[in-house]
Amino acid sequence: LKDGRDSNIGGMSITTGTVIPTPKEARTRRMISNGGTFNAEWLSQQFKVMNWNVLADLYATESVYPYCEKWALSWTWRKHLILKELKSMAADIITLQEVQKDAFDDWFRPQLLEAGYEGVFQQKKRDPIFHRGRYTAEGCATFYKTTRFKRTEKVVVDYDKLSQSELRCLPNPQDAEKSSTAAGLQRLLKGNIALVVVLEDLHIKTTHGSQAAGANGGHVICVINTHILADPGFTDVKLWQAYMLLRTLEQMPNKNMPLLVCGDFNSTPD
Repeated sequence: LKDGRDSNIGGMSITTGTVIPTPKEARTRRMISNGGTFNAEWLSQQFKVMNWNVLADLYATESVYPYCEKWALSWTWRKHLILKELKSMAADIITLQEVQKDAFDDWFRPQLLEAGYEGVFQQKKRDPIFHRGRYTAEGCATFYKTTRFKRTEKVVVDYDKLSQSELRCLPNPQDAEKSSTAAGLQRLLKGNIALVVVLEDLHIKTTHGSQAAGANGGHVICVINTHILADPGFTDVKLWQAYMLLRTLEQMPNKNMPLLVCGDFNSTPD
C-alpha cells in the first residue's frame, strides 16, 4: 500500500539481482568563470553553459566497454542520472552530443521542457540504425532556458555537402587525378554536422548600434554545437571538419555577433 503496509489483496514475488539505488545528488563539477567578480551586478550579466557528450545507447555496448558493468551501461539507468545532472547544473544553455532521435523525442525534450528549456535537434547525415526494435540515428541537441533566451534562427552545417562543394571547385583534373579526388571525397564523407542556433537575450539589451541585436533589442549570440569525427585513424578528416566549420562561421553575415563554439572535438592540443 502507499503507506508502506502489506496489502491483503493480490501480490506476487519477483526475484531480481542486486537493486542499486541511484545517487541522491548529482556530482559536483568545477565551473569555469569568464573573469569578473562575484557580485550581484556582475552575476546579472552572466549566463551558464553546459556541454556534454552523453554517449548514445547505440554505442554503449559491452564489447566497447568490457570494463563496465552491464547495468551501468543500460540507458534505463543512465538517462535518469544524466537528467539529474543536467537539472542540477541549471545552465542557461545546454549543448549535447550523441543524442539519439528517439531519446530526444521521448526523454530529453519533454523532461527538460518541464524544467523550462526548449530544445533543437539535428541528427547526423548517416543512415538510421536498427536498435531496440526501431530505426534511430544520433546527433546534436541544443537546449536553452526560455526565460532567458529566444531562438531566432537555426542553421545546419553539413560537412559532407561542404566537402563535395569544395572539391567541385577544384580545376578540372586529369583522369588519374579524378580517381584520387573521388577517393579523397569518399574519405571525407562521414556524416558529421554542426548545429547552429542564434539566440536573443531576453534580459540584456544592446546599448549601441555596433552590437548585434534581435527583434526585441536584446543581445544575440550564435551557439554552435558540433561533434567532430571520433575515429583516430582519420586525423586529417577531423582537421578538415574543423576547418570547414571555422570557414563557415567566418562567412556569416553578422560580423558583430558573438560566437559560442561547443562540442565534442575528439582532438587534443597536440
